Amino acid sequence: MSVTAPRIPPITPDEWTDATRELFAFMEGPQARVEGSKYNVIKMFAHHPELSHPFLVFSRVLLRNISLSTRVREITILRVAHLNWCEYEWVQHVKISLNAGVLTEADFEAIKAGSPGPDWSVLDGLVLHAVDQLKADGVIGDALWAALAEHLDRRELIELLYVIGAYTLDAWLFNSTGVQLDD
Repeated sequence: MSVTAPRIPPITPDEWTDATRELFAFMEGPQARVEGSKYNVIKMFAHHPELSHPFLVFSRVLLRNISLSTRVREITILRVAHLNWCEYEWVQHVKISLNAGVLTEADFEAIKAGSPGPDWSVLDGLVLHAVDQLKADGVIGDALWAALAEHLDRRELIELLYVIGAYTLDAWLFNSTGVQLDD
């Protein structure tokens, strides 16, 4: 199921509050306080800045301040996006992955298929399975957990779970509110 039009349309300038302007500035710099956001997703979040701002702080940590490699993080996010049919999340993170130089077109196909590419590390494949298992069962089983723990320390295991959970929430939010792709 997909929503073809925004159910919560991008916020308009006449709806902006001080909290909305602070949210814009946090995400895009001081000029956004006056100009607003360039992104449909931020314009959706701006309808509830008191709830969205702390979540976006958390999301920024997941993108910038974790020990997981960028490659592992992006494989994780893209598998979540694919399993949840979230076009907005998929498109954004394909761009992020390509700009970071961590994934290729072949990698994107492997992520969609749920099958590690021939040049993937063991960890790359385990991450795909972790996302699948959490989606199916709500828990990572003992065998997969033990395999992940051979490659990730405790901090990284927690980060992996947070990435899967946060981006699943994003996918549900983006799909249900009908966030449209940016121009």
